[in-house]
Amino acid sequence: MNLALECTIICNLVVFLFGFTLLCYGFFPLSYSTSTKSSIGDFPRTENASFNRQPYTTRAVLVVIDALRMDFISKKDNMKFTNQLILEEKACLYRLQAHPPTVTMPRIKALTSGALPSFVDVVLNLGCSEMTLDTFLYQMRQQQQRIVFYGDNTWTHMFPDMFERKGANEDSFFVNDFYEGDQNITANVQSELKTYDWNLMILHYLGLDHVGHVEGPFSNKMPGKLREMDSVIEIIYKALFESYSNATKPVVIITSDHGMRDSGGHGGSSTSETNVPLLIINGDCSESNETFLQIDFAPTVSTLMGVAIPNASIGSIIQPMLSGMKKEELLYAMFYNTQRLVSKAKSFLESGNQFFSNEIYQQYEEAKNGNSNSLATIDLNAGYIGSNSFKLYRVGFFVTIQSYSGPLLSNLILIHNLRHAKQIHRLNLTTLRQYVMALMAVLTLLPISCFIAVVMVLRDHLFVWTVFSPKMIYEYCNLLLTLIQILFVILFYRKTVP
Repeated sequence: MNLALECTIICNLVVFLFGFTLLCYGFFPLSYSTSTKSSIGDFPRTENASFNRQPYTTRAVLVVIDALRMDFISKKDNMKFTNQLILEEKACLYRLQAHPPTVTMPRIKALTSGALPSFVDVVLNLGCSEMTLDTFLYQMRQQQQRIVFYGDNTWTHMFPDMFERKGANEDSFFVNDFYEGDQNITANVQSELKTYDWNLMILHYLGLDHVGHVEGPFSNKMPGKLREMDSVIEIIYKALFESYSNATKPVVIITSDHGMRDSGGHGGSSTSETNVPLLIINGDCSESNETFLQIDFAPTVSTLMGVAIPNASIGSIIQPMLSGMKKEELLYAMFYNTQRLVSKAKSFLESGNQFFSNEIYQQYEEAKNGNSNSLATIDLNAGYIGSNSFKLYRVGFFVTIQSYSGPLLSNLILIHNLRHAKQIHRLNLTTLRQYVMALMAVLTLLPISCFIAVVMVLRDHLFVWTVFSPKMIYEYCNLLLTLIQILFVILFYRKTVP
């Protein structure tokens, strides 16, 4: 084989392996989470605090409305009852910021444990297994508090033995199920509200997310789904608060695992995907314009239910949400959580300035200062080089060059080497070129054929809309460029070089 061609192939392989390794290191880091569990013995001892670790409420409902955006709540025509509760100061609306990746399993992990998931959880989201990380659900079970669940089967996969009763959707990724799954959940809710043997009921509605994936957040089906969710909140409110008692102090919490971008999908780090509402209904909360983190939810709910904060939690307590608690109890809870966080950071704090030169801290600073489009296949910023305005053809040209410059360069180098090769393994140059061009076409067509087959088989699957369809468009463009190169070779390199 020609030496230059051989070197080109080896260099391409080395560059590919290096790039793939760098990608894995950046997006799939090793998890530092531990399976160590907290216990009641972790509560700090103090003579001045009268905190007796009793639950603030013995009957709470957590409603997770998948892909509920912050601006959906503000649409008063769609969620009239909810907005009426806010107006009458019977409920408080807060803003939570979720960390990417904004897909369901990592967000449930963050909500229940207070820990930050990694990007490898995007892959695990497709086939999630039992969660060993400490959560407020586990802590409630340790204190003999009962939990019931209805909704997304991701919860039952992650927590198979955590619920007294459960009813999960058969296939949470069946994206065309706009109504049936949600209606089944509501039917179970109405029967559960008549029983009094549970302390926490968790509901996870998926219909809103499915409408968003198929038709986008501005679909004409969206107002109807929001009104349906509003009616569910009204049913729960009337069942709990009409029989209100000081001993029970019922609490209803409505939030979302992630938001939804304007195109209908999620998974990235845009504002509409990461900003989600947190609504608490109990009449004892106070308003706040502060943006809290989604990992703050776990220590706050743990305090609300009177259990130990999960060991892996690095979140803070959302103070306005617990303003109905006695001041000394709230201060004690905040002291307890602060003591936990300080003990976690002790090894760094004791080293003084060395903490800020630590590799983990430097990576945090780099991530904080950018990286908002890290998971994007195509970087649109390249289209605006030297320009502040949008010109369709100019932006399209620059984005195409930036996105496909790697494959173009590799193929052009291969063609160049074939152009100057003389004889290789008894094949004349024309025959060899035909073989190479055919191989290029087959290698380009192969992934497209696979994606077409996948889309046909999983046409009702959630990720067809968010993963496979954009990838097919990308591969079709790659095929077009490859065919242009093959045509170029056929037209200009017809003759065998002597």
